[in-house]
Formats: sequence, structure tokens, C-alpha cells
Amino acid sequence: MGNRKYCYPLTLSDYRSRYLLACEGLESTKEPYAFTTFERVFKEYGFPDAIRTDNGVPFSSPNALLGLSKLSVWWLRLGISIERIKPGHPQQNGRHERMHLTLKKEATKPPGFNFLQQQSKFDAFVDQYNNDRPHEP
Repeated sequence: MGNRKYCYPLTLSDYRSRYLLACEGLESTKEPYAFTTFERVFKEYGFPDAIRTDNGVPFSSPNALLGLSKLSVWWLRLGISIERIKPGHPQQNGRHERMHLTLKKEATKPPGFNFLQQQSKFDAFVDQYNNDRPHEP
């Protein structure tokens, strides 16, 4: 961002509709930051049957049994299945990766000066992405 701090966008989307459920700018990829976002999304939209993720933090923990992070264990306890893509195969989550490309292009260039300004850009992107789809009549 403009203040030289890094912003990690945590994005959640519905696989079928491509509806963007959340785009939260976080200070870190550490699990405690992610829990808050997932709790809010689950309260608003309910629990999904499954969550597809890459193999990075906070979704996976390379040194833990079966690569399970605290976040992924929580999902399992809630009855949510975990679908992990193969390492180095982002095309297995192509819809979401494509959205990230558009997000980066439209909401980070130029970046906000601070987290408040960057979150405002993310919020505007979510609204545009979910409501002004150029492919719809």
C-alpha cells in the first residue's frame, strides 16, 4: 500500500455462481485474522458443504498432521469438507484465480494508502463484481 505495508486479501467465493462472498484486506496470512472473516461469512450465508483452497497458510500447515491447520480443523468440526488443489496447479481453482487477476488489476493499481482506503477499494470491487457483470444482459 502507499504506507509501505503489505495487505493480504482473503477472498471467498461461491464456486457455482462465482458470487464473491468476501474480500478482506488482512495484515497477515496468520489464522486468527482469517477466522474472523470466515465467522462473518458463515453467519451471513451459512455453512458450505465444502471449501476449496490452495496449500498455503492459513488453509494448510506443512508441519501438521495431514497438513491440517487450526482453520481447516475448525472447518472439519463444522462438517465442512476440505478440497485442496494440487500444489503448483492453480488451474484447479481457475475461477477463483481468474477473479484474483481482475481484483489485482482493478483494486490494487494504484493501491490505497492504508488499510481503510484499501478495504474501500476492495468493497467497491466486490459490489461491481457481484452486481455489474459485463457478460449479463
